[in-house]
Amino acid sequence: MSSSPPPSSRKKTARSGSISAWNWNLHNMVDFGSSLAEGKRKYFLIVLVVVLSVAVLFQYAPDMRSALSTDGESRLMARQVAKYREAVREKDHLQAALMQVSRALTQAESGLLSGNTKAIAAVDIQNILNALAEQSGVRFKTIRVLQPTGEDKAAYLPIPVQITFDASIRQVKEIVYRIENAAKLLRVPEARIRMPNPKTPEVVQAVLTVEGFMKLPDAGGGNGS
Repeated sequence: MSSSPPPSSRKKTARSGSISAWNWNLHNMVDFGSSLAEGKRKYFLIVLVVVLSVAVLFQYAPDMRSALSTDGESRLMARQVAKYREAVREKDHLQAALMQVSRALTQAESGLLSGNTKAIAAVDIQNILNALAEQSGVRFKTIRVLQPTGEDKAAYLPIPVQITFDASIRQVKEIVYRIENAAKLLRVPEARIRMPNPKTPEVVQAVLTVEGFMKLPDAGGGNGS
């Protein structure tokens, strides 16, 4: 049983036969054109060029469409690869930025008060303030832990402490400076200074509210009290 040739072979055979037929017809047309008078020969050649152009387009149109289709697919693939590479570069930039933010956060959290409960954090800030007062030659008359505010609004809870002491203006300025430049993150959101005795204006009474900060425990990790 004889097998039929594949479609590609049939296509090539048909195309070869078509080319041979065109060659034969072209030869006959050239002979016919040569036999024409000079004036008619010019118009005949124009018509012949047009016919040959149409024939060439008809003969090779499938190959041209195939080439154009392949070129379009290649360009689409190139654009997709470019987008993928851009996404990879963007991912690398985001990862680098995330690592930088993580390092900055770790450094900032080193200034938080010790302990994972409000009671322990309050003890920590009192010890810090007593050490700063001793460095400035100041003795506190009272030191009182205030009720924290904003417990449900942020990831870091302020621990406020109110201190009262008598000192000179220079000592007040010095202890405020030491508080705001301590190793732990402390701030003075409120300060009241008055002169209790006009006869000794060099001595004032200062009431400062000092805040340190603690990191709230994770949900389910305790009540933080």
